[in-house]
Amino acid sequence: QVADRDRPLSARVPLQVGSGGVENASIHLNPPLELAGRIRVDGGSSPGLGGVQIVLQRRDTAGGMFGPNPSAKAQPDGSFVIPNVTPDAYSLVFSGLPEGSYVKSARSNDVDLLVHGLDLVSGGAGAMDIVISPNGATVTGTVLNDQQQPAPGATVVLVPEEKERREQPHFYRSVVADSSGRFTIRGVAPGRYAAYSWEYVEAGAYFDPDFMRPLANRGETFSVREGSQEELKLRLIP
Repeated sequence: QVADRDRPLSARVPLQVGSGGVENASIHLNPPLELAGRIRVDGGSSPGLGGVQIVLQRRDTAGGMFGPNPSAKAQPDGSFVIPNVTPDAYSLVFSGLPEGSYVKSARSNDVDLLVHGLDLVSGGAGAMDIVISPNGATVTGTVLNDQQQPAPGATVVLVPEEKERREQPHFYRSVVADSSGRFTIRGVAPGRYAAYSWEYVEAGAYFDPDFMRPLANRGETFSVREGSQEELKLRLIP
């Protein structure tokens, strides 16, 4: 990454380096992009959109990262602008949603950003249209250890079952059980999930299919609809 008159220029190019090194590599530096969009609430109400943050999380970090992930906070009317976005492939991550809400849709140029992510490698994107529903599902439950006793402090993670959602971090939800082994997760998007609970798990390890494959029979599968409630009893994974 270099700067041209205070504008950061960047590029990401995959290279295969053999024993003889790399010669005559051509790298085209691109100026940053500015992405605009608006968040609106399904049904027309507006329950405090000013606290919602949109983060563009790079999907491939194997070659290193150029600074922090681009992000922006929405204005009270739901509008936002994300500056200095390098051309790359991103997943969308949201925080600060109103209590019990979930992101129902996010689109740009007729692309479903929640499923396919945001690909800026070939150029810019149109304005992002993000819809929030206040009717997220609620998942509650208890984590029990091998002695059928409550497991306080256990990490509970909801992993989406649909393959296309499994590749997007936005659909994962996690929480820590309280002193009685109880947990509550609000604002869950409709769909099918498997719930897992660990005594200890490294943050983000559950995004890795190789890590999760041996645990396929340790999760509790369930489905939720808009506004539904689900009660679970989970087995602690030591």
